[in-house]
Amino acid sequence: MSKTMKKPIPLFVHYGFLGGVSCSAIVSIDNESHLAVGTTYGKCTLFSPRTHLCTSTIYIDPNDRSVVSVGQFTKDCIFIHIRAYAILLFSVDRTSKILSFCLTRTIPTEFYGFCGAFCHRFQLFCPFLQNDKCLIGVFAGITEQISRVWSLDDATAFMAFAISDNGYLACGFETGDVKIVNIEDFSIIDEKKLFSEPVLACALFANTLAVSSVKSPLILINIRMNGITNDKEILFPQKAGSCSSLSFSNSGRELASGYWNGTVRINSVKTGAIRAILDFHFETINYLCWTKIDNQRLLFVCSKDTKLSIWNLYND
Repeated sequence: MSKTMKKPIPLFVHYGFLGGVSCSAIVSIDNESHLAVGTTYGKCTLFSPRTHLCTSTIYIDPNDRSVVSVGQFTKDCIFIHIRAYAILLFSVDRTSKILSFCLTRTIPTEFYGFCGAFCHRFQLFCPFLQNDKCLIGVFAGITEQISRVWSLDDATAFMAFAISDNGYLACGFETGDVKIVNIEDFSIIDEKKLFSEPVLACALFANTLAVSSVKSPLILINIRMNGITNDKEILFPQKAGSCSSLSFSNSGRELASGYWNGTVRINSVKTGAIRAILDFHFETINYLCWTKIDNQRLLFVCSKDTKLSIWNLYND
């Protein structure tokens, strides 16, 4: 990405997601990549990242409950987290001549906050509510019971999760606090109050954590095994509204942040300088995902305005 660039335009735009796009993920089915898209009205659909055509509809919620998160659990198994209902596991239906899925398992949940289930090294991490306290349960297989649990000491609600490849889990809370946890044993590395209002989004790359709240700034944090330290603050304009989503680029050199007014801002992680502003959307950015497909470093932008846009900011 050059330091000075022309106004970016999307590589492709998916239109018409009723209720808005809540999340997306790249999943692999039979060794072929698909773009999974979840909506705030409870529909989850697969698309080809190459042709952009619909390849399958996995699930339509009968009560229009929002898809909180979607992703890959095991080979050919997709998880879909439905808000205040359950985490659903779907496997490929091998009896069908077209790509279709069958429900394999339902893991009931309640409303506990605003973060979704996620996978790390073929383990499914699921947020729950038990005795009015939030906890995370870990599933190591499709049919297995919870293998381990992390429970909070108080009734604070989860607001955001972020996971790094080197085993750090960042949890943001409604109190404005952040806890950094070792994902292997849930030992707390450090915790810190960053904001006076709730944490809205987190993103992790290696040892760098980005966190947002209702108001400016974004805060970047360095993580070490003996604790965390504030690195820098990145300001954003009041007219953008709150920052609802964060995602690092594949190299970790850029940070994408999505806002309530539909803008996406790209900042240098090293200097904090603004590199690009994407003003294609006009409602809340619900989710950002920067990932690499076919040697292209693509940014997927999910918005409440019923559109999902795909950006190649590096012109790969």
